[in-house]
Amino acid sequence: MYKREAFKIDDFQKIAANATKYNWHNSNEMRSYEEVPKVFSGDFQREALHGYFACVSYIDAQVGLLINQLKKLKLEQSTIIVFWGDHGFHLGDHAMWGKHTNLEQAAIVPLIIKVPGKSSGIKVQSTAGLIDIFPTLCEAAGINIPEDIQGKSLYPIIEGKTDKVREGIITAFKSKGALGYSFRTARYRYIEWIGKSGKVEGRDLYDYQKDPKEKVNRAGLMEYKELVKKLSDLLRKEGNGNKRLFQVQAKK
Repeated sequence: MYKREAFKIDDFQKIAANATKYNWHNSNEMRSYEEVPKVFSGDFQREALHGYFACVSYIDAQVGLLINQLKKLKLEQSTIIVFWGDHGFHLGDHAMWGKHTNLEQAAIVPLIIKVPGKSSGIKVQSTAGLIDIFPTLCEAAGINIPEDIQGKSLYPIIEGKTDKVREGIITAFKSKGALGYSFRTARYRYIEWIGKSGKVEGRDLYDYQKDPKEKVNRAGLMEYKELVKKLSDLLRKEGNGNKRLFQVQAKK
């Protein structure tokens, strides 16, 4: 389906300026496979991109088979379909391949929800988390949503009643002895790295309006000082119920 020579390798294959040490790795998972070279040349990267896109297209074809079978069994109008992934994947950006970061390409996932009788083919720019799938299914199916969950139903967005149900969403990943909590809003990604002592050991802030490639960590810049404080507070508010975050809050 694809011509390998048509793939363009990422044009930013560097660590971000002012970056903390935590988000960067040597693509160790990728390097654990046989025949992966020490140096990722342009030709090898195009080969990897070719394989990745071919894999995604193969999966897409399998989804098509499932949906066709639902139609054949006349279950399409009584079945809610949700398609998602468990993590994103760096494809050469920042000279990284694979997951294992709190940066954009590893933290974002596909999320497609189809509810019978609702408008389809609509792309929504709204922060959401995988923890939101369960309450969304509950509301779509007419089931009471349990009170003791952190997820928020996305059903009001599906119905067109609102364009967002939360200010941002948390992802977490442990790296180099610290636990990183990333808080993604519509514009920013703010990350706090918490050491074993419970203290903040590093901060990252990326402004996707000004810097979609994550070339500069802005957490230490004076003009972002108030925003860092705001996002840090929102991170803790969103993490309500997470004991580790409450420990950090107490020692802040």
